[in-house]
Amino acid sequence: MTNLFFSASRPRSRLVGATCPAVSRDRLLAGSQAGFTLAEVMVALTILVLGAVTVTQALLQLNRQAATARVMNAAKAEALSRIWQVAQCAYSPDALPAVIPSILTTGTTTTNVDLGSNLTGLGSIPAKATWFVASVPGGAGIRSVRCTINYKYLGRNQSYELFTYKSPD
Repeated sequence: MTNLFFSASRPRSRLVGATCPAVSRDRLLAGSQAGFTLAEVMVALTILVLGAVTVTQALLQLNRQAATARVMNAAKAEALSRIWQVAQCAYSPDALPAVIPSILTTGTTTTNVDLGSNLTGLGSIPAKATWFVASVPGGAGIRSVRCTINYKYLGRNQSYELFTYKSPD
């Protein structure tokens, strides 16, 4: 009678360790301890932390630049709205009676404005809008108009300026 466990029909490659030549039978039977050393784990964690710090710093810088751009856009919008008022107003200094709106009165006017709003999401940002109107010499009633918005953001003094001319209608 033949023993079925050791029969000749059973191939020898089914024995432990025979299918994977890189793993020795002794190592499998001894219960090897595979894993990472403490030094490898510490190096991997250090690289991970340095990468996270770098990405965080880059995101903070981008956020700061975006906030600065939002404030500058608010200053641009304020200056553009005032320049647009000049473009839309009727101006005819030679008419009887003369049509000269107060926005085109020669001289300098300074007003306080707030660049912060719900649109910028940055809270109150006080600024000064300086409006300078002058007659152009030899310009037959042409006025030069300069609008400057001065503000302080993130500890830096910033300004935005627009300049235009207004000729009689």
